Amino acid sequence: MNEDELKNRINKICKSNDGIRIMKKPENVEEEVLNAILSHKDKEKRELTDKEIEEQIKKITEKEKE
Repeated sequence: MNEDELKNRINKICKSNDGIRIMKKPENVEEEVLNAILSHKDKEKRELTDKEIEEQIKKITEKEKE
């Protein structure tokens, strides 16, 4: 999965109802999520599921709430 594909999937999830519900606050976290995912080199080599991307979105938005 390349960076553009990943960006598109993150964007799609963030804009979906589930993504909005997960994020609780609809600020743009797409870049932060992308960077967090790309910082884990092993994840670049395999396909990420939507669930894994959602987990990353949750982690980042929970950090921002604190």
